[in-house]
Amino acid sequence: MNIFRFDPVFYVRLKELIMIIFLWVFLAYFITLIFYFSQGDNINLVLSESKALSILMRNMDGVALAAFIIGALTGTFQVFVIPKRYKNAHIVRLVLAQFLVFFFSVSLASLIALYIYEAKYNNGDLFTFMQKVEGYMLSKTYITLFAIGYLINAIVGLFRFIRNKMGNKILIPILMGRYFNPKEEDRIFTFIDLRSSVEIAEKLTPIEYSKYLHDCFHDLEESIIRFNGQIYQYVGDECVIT
Repeated sequence: MNIFRFDPVFYVRLKELIMIIFLWVFLAYFITLIFYFSQGDNINLVLSESKALSILMRNMDGVALAAFIIGALTGTFQVFVIPKRYKNAHIVRLVLAQFLVFFFSVSLASLIALYIYEAKYNNGDLFTFMQKVEGYMLSKTYITLFAIGYLINAIVGLFRFIRNKMGNKILIPILMGRYFNPKEEDRIFTFIDLRSSVEIAEKLTPIEYSKYLHDCFHDLEESIIRFNGQIYQYVGDECVIT
């Protein structure tokens, strides 16, 4: 038995995690540049108010590091943890869990960036850094960075929502204009529906039956990914796969 057997499901989720990290780094750079060029002559004043923002202006690798950490932590939770642990969780519990992970990620990333700044520009040691942590966590700068991070998180979440609704292999080709030049393809279609769905529906309430269908289609997802398939459409309790 090969213990290193390739898992297509893990590979697809890993690609999604890499995409999330890339979006975080790209958007962080983009927003940083917008901030820098929008400040103009006031940039020195802004930097004097906040050493954390000074990291963004003077050390762009700090931006990449912070964005990478936040993207990796939040992305891992969204891609690997939520489908397993929070599949049927109440929406309040799910939102709370996502917020706590995001808060921890932003705090950790900003503190690491602050420590790098202190060590690189002020020759500060760990003791000096710890003395400044409390004031930093309550500062306007941290709140600003938290708000910017939340904005990036919302943009990434919106992108993932659209991508998941349209299909993993659909959104990028649309953005690249591939469907403006249609072509013929030979495809195999499989029609899968529930056995005795009418009898099952009669025994359940409408809400229970809706959740039942949701769970069935969710369980079907991994098999479709594993064999490189795509969901063409849903028709009631039927799923058309290609």
